[in-house]
Amino acid sequence: MLDAKLKKYIAEANAVETGRTLSDDAVEALTEIHLSVAGMAAVGGESGYVSGNAGSANGESVSCGGEAWYGSVASHRAAIERLFGICLRRCRSNSSLERRSRLVPVLYNIFHMPGAAFDVRRDMMVGLRACRAIEEWLSKAGDVSRPSTEEELRTEYGILNCILESMRYAADEDKFGNPAFQYMRSRVETWAEELNADGSWGGIDASEALQRIDVMTGNSNVHGDTRFDALIVKARNRCFERIIGCGTETVSAMASTSDMTDAAYTTNYASTTCSAIKTSMADMTVSNIVTATTLNVHDVFMLYRTLMWGIGPADWRRAEAVAKVAAMQLKACHHGSNGHLWSLAVLIDLTCMKINEAVKRRTLAQSA
Repeated sequence: MLDAKLKKYIAEANAVETGRTLSDDAVEALTEIHLSVAGMAAVGGESGYVSGNAGSANGESVSCGGEAWYGSVASHRAAIERLFGICLRRCRSNSSLERRSRLVPVLYNIFHMPGAAFDVRRDMMVGLRACRAIEEWLSKAGDVSRPSTEEELRTEYGILNCILESMRYAADEDKFGNPAFQYMRSRVETWAEELNADGSWGGIDASEALQRIDVMTGNSNVHGDTRFDALIVKARNRCFERIIGCGTETVSAMASTSDMTDAAYTTNYASTTCSAIKTSMADMTVSNIVTATTLNVHDVFMLYRTLMWGIGPADWRRAEAVAKVAAMQLKACHHGSNGHLWSLAVLIDLTCMKINEAVKRRTLAQSA
């Protein structure tokens, strides 16, 4: 049952203490985990979903037992509050620019927590940290045509996300007159021009490609610049091939027959039925498993996120294959490690998404 899976995953996440010794990676991954559960719980309220059992779109059952298996919404919000405090302390001006550029977007992400009341004081604190980081980067970026070192690249992608979030609610005239916003748009336009016909960029690895896709997606979803949506979809599908494997054979090998049926998610999302990817289903070989468990765990999460939360409808078919890799990584990684938490983040979010679909379907059926 989906809720039994979720209960197990949440127990693993809750076993990790949200204290000051957490790595930045762990802080970010745990934030994603608790936001996923809080978002799922918000569908039906803190007291649970609907009475009785519901069948998910893929045939797995959901008991809709509420807090008995996902915990109270309050517990997840409390964890998010602790993570917010850790993040905020690490984003002081004496921290490295690379660190601040990574963690400020995490603070903004917490602002989108379901049911959260707008907090002017917090908004000002985070906005100030974002502005300082952006100004510091732009003052340095003017000295070079583009970043070159790995650290500079990581920092730039973080800064671009700071720009996206800090100007989320700005009026159009304020955005287009802002040098930082123009800088972000210029980078997006350059990447769109440089994209090859097959959806790849020359000279960069999949990790960097995913970061570009993340920024381009934010520019589209947050700021309404949909000019490059088709290119973004092409690039994310190319990343899927590079990270998970080439073509439908790998998808067939990784898709689980217990998780998917011919009717799975075809009503609202998938463009094809699951029978198209279950043809010639084969067990994973030892080499497949070794390859899967040595992938960059953060890349796997980023790929999952762009498939489910990126441009257009969620790509359930590819996301299932990514989750299969995350499940293998979960078993291979030490409990509480960064890899363990990023793998949990994928599995928890996908499970929450499936439960939400089950609840929506049951609600629609009851109201029909």
